Amino acid sequence: MRTRIFWSIVGVAAVAVALFGVPLAIAADRLLKSQQMADLQRRAAQAANSVPETGLHAVGPILLPDVDDDFRLALYDQRGELVVGSGPPKGGPDVTAALKGRLSEVSSGSFLSVAVPLRDEDRTIGAARAAVPADLVWRRVRRMWLGMGAFAGAAVGVAAALARRQARALTAPVRDLETAAERLGEGDFSVRLGRYGIDDLDTVADAMDRTATRLGDLVERERSFSSAASHQLNTPLTTMRLALEGALLVPEADQRTAIAEAVEELEHLQDTVGGLLALTRDDVAVAAPCDPTTVCESTAARWRGALVSAGRLLTLDVEPDLPPVWCSEHALREALQVLLDNAVTHGQGVVTLRSRRAGSGVVIEVEDQGEGYIGNAEALFTPTEARRGHGIGLGLARRLMETQGGRLVVRRSGPNPVFMLAVSGQGPAKRAADRSTARRASS
Repeated sequence: MRTRIFWSIVGVAAVAVALFGVPLAIAADRLLKSQQMADLQRRAAQAANSVPETGLHAVGPILLPDVDDDFRLALYDQRGELVVGSGPPKGGPDVTAALKGRLSEVSSGSFLSVAVPLRDEDRTIGAARAAVPADLVWRRVRRMWLGMGAFAGAAVGVAAALARRQARALTAPVRDLETAAERLGEGDFSVRLGRYGIDDLDTVADAMDRTATRLGDLVERERSFSSAASHQLNTPLTTMRLALEGALLVPEADQRTAIAEAVEELEHLQDTVGGLLALTRDDVAVAAPCDPTTVCESTAARWRGALVSAGRLLTLDVEPDLPPVWCSEHALREALQVLLDNAVTHGQGVVTLRSRRAGSGVVIEVEDQGEGYIGNAEALFTPTEARRGHGIGLGLARRLMETQGGRLVVRRSGPNPVFMLAVSGQGPAKRAADRSTARRASS
């Protein structure tokens, strides 16, 4: 590509020089010849003025003006015969034309010549001829053409140097784009391109950077989905399996009830998978407000059995007449299940699920009696802490609530840690309008 750009620029420069230089060379040739003819005409007129009043055949020599060795000056009589000067003994077409009373120029043959008529009152008595070798003029033309050729060569050389530099400047970004594309293909989504000061290439670089960001986000979401799905589905599947195995092993067990509970658990699993997929696509919709009291009660009922099996209690403290909140019921339930699972797995003692009004929204808290987390509480929501055993579900729950315009924070890291969910009672349109009003007021 660099070679193609180089030769394209050099070729364009050479064509431009040729299109300009060839007509200029032709014009220079004509100009030099025209100047030479004008000089010959002036010298012929000077020779004519040297004729004495008594005519060409006066007594005594006729003195012609001094000229360079290359020039020829001569005077011819009415018969076209040489009287004095340097020239052919018999005048040619130029002298014949001058004897007829008109200026004559001849540029063919080995000489360039000009002949002017000599007049005595109303009659032509002879002709004055000035000539110069044609080779002398051609030498001048060739020198001019050589100078123009050297200038044209220098111009093409400068164009070649600029073309080489421009080719490097244009191909370097393309090589960077090629390298970035290869790195993207190999899964390196951290690749970023510089800016080159060329609008089109900078636009492509911006598009490549945005693509790398989107691909990185997409892959990260897929990884998050895989990890979150594994974490969130493991406990329900284990519970369902134990229940079914228990129904099979115990003869007096009510298998119909066990199957019904398994179907109910499968429905919860289906909701969980759907929510995780929606989160991966950033498509957790809020179609209508939900009742936080119902969500808290149903979630507590679902987890009470797991705590009782572990010899622990779950208490529910829900403030009466809670307002509806603008949050996906599935998202709110999933976030609460993550917090309760975290309390069951990593906490101790009694688990308390509290819900109370906060302005136009609702605050839901999950507390246990464990030692809590010592350190940076925000780190609980990072993948690093998930790998240390604190559960990837916390990061998932926070993302779920953020898609609903809510928040999930650690209100107290320990002892007796408290996780707090805050959900708004205002719809997305009302929240956007309030933010716009606040921005206008601040400005």
